[in-house]
Amino acid sequence: GDRQQSRSVAFYTSSFSIGAGLSYLMAGWIAEALDWRWAFGLASAGSVVSVLLFAALLKPHTPAVRPDRNPFDFRPVFRNRRAMGYVLAYTAHNWELFGLRSWIVAFFVFSQGLQSEGATGVLWDAAVLAALINWVGLPASVLGNEGAHKFGRRRMVYIYMGISAVLACLVGWTASWPFAVVVALMVTYAFTVSWDSSSITAGVVAAAREGERGATMAVHSMVGFIGAFTGPLVFGVVLDWQGGVDSLTAWGLAFGLLGLGVALGPVALMVLGRDNPATGRSKRGMS
Repeated sequence: GDRQQSRSVAFYTSSFSIGAGLSYLMAGWIAEALDWRWAFGLASAGSVVSVLLFAALLKPHTPAVRPDRNPFDFRPVFRNRRAMGYVLAYTAHNWELFGLRSWIVAFFVFSQGLQSEGATGVLWDAAVLAALINWVGLPASVLGNEGAHKFGRRRMVYIYMGISAVLACLVGWTASWPFAVVVALMVTYAFTVSWDSSSITAGVVAAAREGERGATMAVHSMVGFIGAFTGPLVFGVVLDWQGGVDSLTAWGLAFGLLGLGVALGPVALMVLGRDNPATGRSKRGMS
């Protein structure tokens, strides 16, 4: 049923955090043992492994009835207001998520440089901490989806993204605080960044019209990852404009920009998700 499908989407989406966390951990170890070139080169082996797993475990699927629509015609998806509300919310989510994950190691290194001597040690290695930040995303995404089931998907996405936006505006200014506090705040923030992920993707799947699910998910990924590309890029531009990686003000404003971006997610859902285009009935408070 819909609940089982949503849970499957949640576990699929959150599994991304496992690979992302391992990539930070292994890249740190490989770069220290060899150099950064080997870290990048060996990381690409993950793509080779994924192709082999795909070929070995998945069988080709032939639909019982071939759709009569052009598979490259995405216009019906863009006209599906409810689905596009979730797509744009996903774009805002990726803006924040990849902004955090792209710059978290540099932020921890900056924060460590502000600490008194001996305040950090091997347990506070930046790569290890970045892996921890990513792994938090797995339970966060799954639990967030369960909360969405219980209290309403759109309602909870509003709450999830709103809390995350507030924390984003705060965490960048805390770099000079005791490092244990900085780490605790970042783990909390990372949890809020990820807990809307599965709920949004499950919402897109539920909003897709019959015969358009594949096209809808293609638009979901294509448009959503525009945010994944631009978030880290704009973050870096703000850092440069406001004094560079050694400026507390620059970090505070850059993280604040992530918060501003993710705050637009609920706006997109409110504007585009009001009516079901198939029936005209209000969807407020529903999925």
